[in-house]
Amino acid sequence: MYLDQVSQQLDLLEWARGLAQQGALTLLCSCVDQERCHRTLLQGVLQEGPSLRP
Repeated sequence: MYLDQVSQQLDLLEWARGLAQQGALTLLCSCVDQERCHRTLLQGVLQEGPSLRP
């Protein structure tokens, strides 16, 4: 569900990818377990995910 919502935010993802390409990008939240956190999913989309534009 979260990834579906994120995939609808193409402009924001491209902006965040652009920032990450310029240097370190810090993603913050209050989740205790990083492996079960939306921050980790977003990191995967920004770093390794396929381009969301057709």
